[in-house]
Amino acid sequence: MGVLGLTPFLQKTIPKAINLLPKRLKNLAGKTIVFDGTLITQRLHFAQLPHPYRHVLGWYRIIKELDHHNVHAICVFDGKDRIRAKAREALRRKQARRLANARQIIERERLKRLVQVRSVLSKVDWNDSAQRTRLAETLKIITLEKPSMRPFEDPIDDDSLWLDHSDPVVQSSFTDVSLPSDEDVLTSFWVTDHTYIDIDEQELNSILQDITNTSEVPPSSRVTTPQPTPPPDTYSSILVSLYTEYRNSISKLTSVSRASPIDDTESDKSEEYEMSKTQHQLTREEGDFWDAVAFSPPLTLLPTPTATPTPDILLTTLTKKSDLLSESYKRRAHPPTPKHYTQVKELIRAMGVPCIDSKGPFEAEALASSIVLNGFADYVASEDTDVLIYGAPLLRNISNRREPLLSFAPGTEIQHLLGLSSRDMLIDFALLLGTDFTRRIKNVGPSRALKLIRTYQSIEKVLESEEMEKFKEKHPIAVLENKDAHLEYLEEVDAGRKVFKTIPPVPNSLAMGAPAHRDEEKIVNLMGKYGLSSELEGYGPSHSLLKGDYFGDNPNNDDAVVGF
Repeated sequence: MGVLGLTPFLQKTIPKAINLLPKRLKNLAGKTIVFDGTLITQRLHFAQLPHPYRHVLGWYRIIKELDHHNVHAICVFDGKDRIRAKAREALRRKQARRLANARQIIERERLKRLVQVRSVLSKVDWNDSAQRTRLAETLKIITLEKPSMRPFEDPIDDDSLWLDHSDPVVQSSFTDVSLPSDEDVLTSFWVTDHTYIDIDEQELNSILQDITNTSEVPPSSRVTTPQPTPPPDTYSSILVSLYTEYRNSISKLTSVSRASPIDDTESDKSEEYEMSKTQHQLTREEGDFWDAVAFSPPLTLLPTPTATPTPDILLTTLTKKSDLLSESYKRRAHPPTPKHYTQVKELIRAMGVPCIDSKGPFEAEALASSIVLNGFADYVASEDTDVLIYGAPLLRNISNRREPLLSFAPGTEIQHLLGLSSRDMLIDFALLLGTDFTRRIKNVGPSRALKLIRTYQSIEKVLESEEMEKFKEKHPIAVLENKDAHLEYLEEVDAGRKVFKTIPPVPNSLAMGAPAHRDEEKIVNLMGKYGLSSELEGYGPSHSLLKGDYFGDNPNNDDAVVGF
């Protein structure tokens, strides 16, 4: 998660602390970057590319771009040990995976329904006015009574007195930094709303077959073998049945206002119907589709130029969205395994990049920061803003070539720009914002947190201040009103301070300058093993599986890396 809301606050308050590098690695020739290998691998694993070894492909492309621009690299991965101070964060991530699995089930059920609707509508004889009229009248009757939907509320943490969940910064924190947002999934890989998308019958059949074979979906949710085409008189009844299924799904897809605490023995049923904000919106759009079918004559599945989206456009759009979202949730529910990390490490070492596993109670971002702070590299490439609190300069967006690189000033400079007189104050400011170690106190956002730390220097003095005493009269604050909560929070603060103040030593192999050798033969063998040999020869029209615009590349752009 990093430091909650730190990036947008820095962009707004001290924009000079962040530089855009529109030419990306061209701006960094001759520099050395330490990669948070664990987090970057997660980003690549969750990417919307239909290749089973997209994590290997992603690293190959990143290192190839580094070589092209004469930028040196070191990769650091999490070791086997875990920091106890992050136990709460680990539980939150476990809950996020369970929630993603539940949401995937929801989305596969919707996708199945949409494919079946399209299948039925494609068999209707639209030239038969009697059949068309009968179908429309039936749908008009059943859609007159609109299903009610509760306003969306996002799942929240297990202590509502700690966090202000109306804060967009807080809401965004419930997605791991390594995960794409629902909005990114739906906007990065397909065209804008209400534009006709050519989705043919073969692709729909492929989606249907994939749903049928999906092992994660309970047997009761799977699609059965398609039946022979029914007589025309039954089309209306089939659509009525599918519309009824849609209505029933609304009663089940209840937005939750509170997430249950994690319990290994707890049944997943309690989270079975926890819907995301995007799914909530898709449910509304599905209702718009049914209205369009019933009230938009003439009914047709052929694209027609019109200012208002026609049923065919709405259905095709919904199907594409649902399929992308379902695949995204499927990936989120299944994070990278040790095997994934072994695969990328093997390739990274073969490409001549030093690859180090952190040891002891240190995670990758801490060791990467230490390597930079000890003069062995210039930047840490990660999405985790903890790097700044350790004191190192940070590069973000390294795995997304659609965006310029963001170069963050080192923590010491950020400390100065924020008007904080010591590193201890910077650490307490970060902990007060909310981190993997500490929760944010409700209604204490970045601006108030900075003001409080500037005034009182430490979190303990902040909590004892008259200002907070007056503040709690308007806003209940658990850490001030409950002794146990107060002590628990201070324990979290103490643990977080120790983590940020303890920098791991640089590995001997790196300190001694042990050379890393590039093994071309092994690279070729590994890329062939993972079905990626075509990458060694560059892009070509036949490589459709790898044309997922993985990094937003345009091979015809003069700035594009040949073969990347």
